[in-house]
Amino acid sequence: MAKINRLFVILYAILFLAAGLAGAFVSLDSYWAFFRLADRVEFSSMIGMFVFGVPILLYLSILCFLMAYKNQPIRMSNKLSKSLTILFAMGVIIGISSSVYVNHSLSNKGYIICDKISWMSPNQYVNNSKLCQ
Repeated sequence: MAKINRLFVILYAILFLAAGLAGAFVSLDSYWAFFRLADRVEFSSMIGMFVFGVPILLYLSILCFLMAYKNQPIRMSNKLSKSLTILFAMGVIIGISSSVYVNHSLSNKGYIICDKISWMSPNQYVNNSKLCQ
């Protein structure tokens, strides 16, 4: 039976866990800012789909922790991984469509889109042009 390097597996588990929690926080914070019509709303399709990738990252984190605990490779559940992949694929579609909806909705409510720093950064919608940085 193959032995694993516990330190690297634990580091990967912590990385997956941190990425999942950070992604969930950023995505849910952006959705929350949109729903409460905050003065500044940051949103993009990438942020919209982050929350749907969190279950995959948490599952990978759990698998890594179990590998480190048992000190042997662990197989992924085919049914669960397929379900999480389908959830993420649906999240991509929902993220893109929610980005279009947020853009349309906030534009109709009088929000202004600030200039982007880079093409990868999310759109910043503000209700006052002085809030653009």
